[in-house]
Amino acid sequence: CQNLSPAGDGTGLQGERSATYFPMMQVLKGLQALQSARPPAYIIENTAMQHNWNSQVARADYERICQELGEPFVLDAAQVGSYA
Repeated sequence: CQNLSPAGDGTGLQGERSATYFPMMQVLKGLQALQSARPPAYIIENTAMQHNWNSQVARADYERICQELGEPFVLDAAQVGSYA
């Protein structure tokens, strides 16, 4: 998330800290293909990159991620008892 975060370096999905995104997508697509009748659900935690419009890279990557995973569901962990 550091490459996508508003506090990060703005390199986006091509950054060193985003290297797990592409293998993760392969795993999710593979699981969904194996169980097409009942595709598995998943939860992926990431930074609130929809607010990172300081970087054109982040904007383009946000749009790509939404195309691949769908629109994000935002959860404020503090609202559900987290001390984070």
